[in-house]
Amino acid sequence: MNPAVLISTAVAFPDQPDPPHEGDHQRGIGYASSVEWRRVTQWGEDKPAISWMRVPMELLPGSPLSPNERAAAVSDFVNPLANMAGGAPYINADITLYLHRPPVGDWLCLQISGRGSGEGIATGEAQLHDRQGAFGRCLSASLAQDRGSFPVGDAPQEKS
Repeated sequence: MNPAVLISTAVAFPDQPDPPHEGDHQRGIGYASSVEWRRVTQWGEDKPAISWMRVPMELLPGSPLSPNERAAAVSDFVNPLANMAGGAPYINADITLYLHRPPVGDWLCLQISGRGSGEGIATGEAQLHDRQGAFGRCLSASLAQDRGSFPVGDAPQEKS
């Protein structure tokens, strides 16, 4: 089998949603807290992260997300899911999204299929699925984030 060909089989959809993310510092703030999750694998383990996601919000009031907008919204999670077990926190520098067909339905799945890192740069790769099977691929480029160098408020913090 050619490894460049997308896997066309559907990824199992978990029956139960993830428990509430109260106290989960990685999902308890911002955009990640508004997304509904159903994990297929546990994050941060030594195996690739696989998770179904549903973005319940609208881009513009009164205008539901289009299939391509839903795909773009979930592709923002390739970086954190690919780099969760990598040690350093990374920030998104670039995302490239390739779709060979529009996704179907509200729930989309990211299946992390690759990661590489060195000298503060990381790349992540994911296959995107809906309940009908694979519909695209996403690549992310990320930069290591030194938490100690970011100011809080008006005062700069010292590096730890």
